[in-house]
Amino acid sequence: MLTNSSPYSISIFEGQTIGAIQKIFAEHFPFLKIEFFKILELNGIRINKKLENNYGLFRLPETEISLSEGRTIQSLKQNFFETTGLTAKIFRKSGNVWIETSLTDDWSLDRQNEEGKQMVR
Repeated sequence: MLTNSSPYSISIFEGQTIGAIQKIFAEHFPFLKIEFFKILELNGIRINKKLENNYGLFRLPETEISLSEGRTIQSLKQNFFETTGLTAKIFRKSGNVWIETSLTDDWSLDRQNEEGKQMVR
């Protein structure tokens, strides 16, 4: 099992849960939230199913995903998809609600987190 060798990374390994990834992410970026979705196809219709915290990752190579502060949201989402096959969505705190960052995916994780911090004050 890989350990978090960098203070800004998430280790991906066999049996790791979505909840564990979310916890590590929130420790680094407390004003951001990450959620994961699996694309299902039913009768020709594609559905994004939100995965629960206890959903485990299996049949994946052990790797690390960087959470460097300068990394863009788009880059992170692409990395998660390539590594796990899951769609990641990032949300930023805005007052009492969480808003999806899709319109600002070119911003860095640090910039998104700082924006969320400002919106909570």
